[in-house]
Amino acid sequence: MDEALRASSLPGERLTLEITEGTLADGLDPDVLSTIRQLHDRNVRLSIDDFGTGYSSLAYLKRLEFDELKIDRSFIADVDSDELSVPIVRSIIQLAHTLGLRVVAEGVESLEAERILSELDCDLFQGYVISRPVHPSAIANFVTTTNTNAQVGGHSATSSVRHRRLKIFVVDEDRVMRHALRMNLQRLGHEVHEARSGASALRLLKHLHPDVIVLDHILPGLSGVETVPLLRRAGHLGPIFLFSQLLCDLSKTVTLPLDVWPISKLDQATLLETVDAYATQPPATYGP
Repeated sequence: MDEALRASSLPGERLTLEITEGTLADGLDPDVLSTIRQLHDRNVRLSIDDFGTGYSSLAYLKRLEFDELKIDRSFIADVDSDELSVPIVRSIIQLAHTLGLRVVAEGVESLEAERILSELDCDLFQGYVISRPVHPSAIANFVTTTNTNAQVGGHSATSSVRHRRLKIFVVDEDRVMRHALRMNLQRLGHEVHEARSGASALRLLKHLHPDVIVLDHILPGLSGVETVPLLRRAGHLGPIFLFSQLLCDLSKTVTLPLDVWPISKLDQATLLETVDAYATQPPATYGP
């Protein structure tokens, strides 16, 4: 794999390796777990294939940093005719998005199924509704002749033109939360960098020059509130979103800086909506 990446001169994130849910359900020995983590360290994207066919992979969604989840075609095949399939698929998509995973629907074969999945906010489709299998020599022509305004996952390919691609700096000690935020923000098309403490954020700030900082209040060493003025002093002028697990209690115990957006850590949706709004039409002044 390393040789293939070097030969192609492509970064690791351009490669996605699929691991079937059955493999996870059977259990993974330490060597396999170590290999998966090494792949993640190389920025290779990991996808859970055939999701919904196993029995115990939910534990691995927490233990391993996957990037993508592919819903098994057995749930998708009758999503346009079986009313019980829709709430199941909706629940899988919501679970995956909460964990910061991109969702792919396998076996999409009708326009009605595509419409329903778009409304459920599925990210990508795979199946005959896009194309039957084609010879490798025909792929380039298929890509160039496909309507670039076609909708995928409910979002037009042209809809991102009016959005700026932001450089976002996520500062949080919680690895799982950092991963979920990174994946969700990357789904919106943004560039994401991470740090686990206020001190490391200050060291990296001068090299990153982020547009937006997402800052957890509970950090090792300096708290989020204590880090805010230091970030301003170091030259960051853009928005700072201050995350807190218990936002109401925080406002009672400390004086929040006026130049931050306080957001509950339990409400990622509000953060993503606010970032998306800022990318579309940045405010004239920073602050809530």
